[in-house]
Parts: sequence; structure tokens; C-alpha cells
Amino acid sequence: MKTLINCLLIFFIVLSISFKGYSRSLAGKLDAQNDAGVAKKLNVTTTNMKVNATELMTLDKLEQPENPEVNGVIKHIKRDKRELLVTMPFDQHTMHLPCDLDQRGRHKIIPLMPNHCIWVWNNKFSHVGFYRVFKIYQLEGFFFGQYYERLKRYEIDPHTWGYG
Repeated sequence: MKTLINCLLIFFIVLSISFKGYSRSLAGKLDAQNDAGVAKKLNVTTTNMKVNATELMTLDKLEQPENPEVNGVIKHIKRDKRELLVTMPFDQHTMHLPCDLDQRGRHKIIPLMPNHCIWVWNNKFSHVGFYRVFKIYQLEGFFFGQYYERLKRYEIDPHTWGYG
């Protein structure tokens, strides 16, 4: 068994060292003769023809080459920016009511949370703005939630140890 594993290991080392084993190397430059040979094999007659992937190529279209339009200016397509700000349908007080979205198993207790927490939970993957609001609620839950209050009470309340 050990001999078989050693033979396979040697085979894989030789395979990785061989010149065909390099999968990330770039292809070499093609010769002009090779291009001519490929063109003869493919029987290419028109070179300046636009091909549309959704259009069927018929014999009439192959015989009539299009005049290529040469335009040196690249047209910039303006895209709308992503919506980052969310208009929350709650007032300031309701938005900052406690949402303990930082605790484990929150997917099980979401129906028991206040409505604004459920709304944020349901819309968190709608777009970037809602996800940002969800993360802010998580951060507020971490800093100002029940777990934080329990830690603060533990630090502030006096401790007594009954050693005797």
C-alpha cells in the first residue's frame, strides 16, 4: 500500500513539473502562417463583418459585408447611483427603541420583536441602504441592548463574596 502511495506521489510530482502541467501559463504567439492555415480550414471570406449572437446567419447576409463604423469616441453610459439612504416610516423615538438583533438565534425570536425590528429584518436584503440600517440596528443592539445592560449592572452593582 505504501509503495502505491509513493508511486502516485512521484507521478503527481512529475506531472506538475512537466511543461504541460503548468495550467496558468499564457499561450504563445501564433504565427502568420498558422493564421492563414486556420483561415483556409474555416473558409473565412469576410473579415470586417459584425456578428450578432442572436441573429441567424443566412447566405444572403454572408455575401453582403457591412460597412464597419469607425468611431474613436467611446460613449459613456451614465448609471444611476445605488440608493444608500432609506426613508424610515418611523419617528425618531420608534427607530431607536431596543432591537436585540445582535444575539444568537434571532431568526427564531423575530416574530416576538417589535414591529420596526421585524420590518428591518424582512427588508435587510432589499438593497444596500436597508442592509446598512440592519447593521446599524445590530450595532445599537450590541452597544445598548440587554446584554450590555446586564454587563453594566454586573460592573456597577457591588459584589459580596461569602468567604466565611
